[in-house]
Amino acid sequence: MIQAIKEHLLTVLHITYNRECQFFERPLWAFAELGKPYKISLNIKIHLTRSPLHVEDTRRFFAGSFPAREEIRLLLDGTNIHIPLQYRYLSLYKILELEFKSKSKWKKAQLAQFLKEHRSHFRKAGFLRKPSIYLHSVRLRCAHIKSGKKERFGVTHLNYREARQVERLLPVIWKMCTAVINQRAGGKFALGDSPEEVGRWIKE
Repeated sequence: MIQAIKEHLLTVLHITYNRECQFFERPLWAFAELGKPYKISLNIKIHLTRSPLHVEDTRRFFAGSFPAREEIRLLLDGTNIHIPLQYRYLSLYKILELEFKSKSKWKKAQLAQFLKEHRSHFRKAGFLRKPSIYLHSVRLRCAHIKSGKKERFGVTHLNYREARQVERLLPVIWKMCTAVINQRAGGKFALGDSPEEVGRWIKE
């Protein structure tokens, strides 16, 4: 529970405060001698950012979004430039799996209807064929080193053509994943529908 609270708070701060905030990088160690009073001396300089921290908003968003903490973390991982491209895609794909998969089987009718509602986003990004083709084939190439009958090399930044396709698809799948999370939220909060608007949320 402590781990879940700690990690979700960091997720919430990325949304409500600053995407660059991280846990303190230097853990503090102290050694005490048995039988002697414990003492420690610490001097910390605080460097504040220009962004104000709205404590009450952060608290309310933390509480309202806690049940969806796994999905929200996956959503943020999908736009984290410090994570390799293929894993960013897989993070977003996982959200759709959690919503439209049951006992390792896709809920094909529900997924087809959902993809139909977002088909215009695929077309605007230049994906003109059936959305499910791109959704699953890109996942396969991101998850495996080689895939298909021709054993094409999977997605890495070293393969420009493959990487470019994933980069174009990420904003589309982001919109879909955000829609899933907002639907689950039931009005308690709503996330923006693009990576640039991740901080725009509406509290109940």
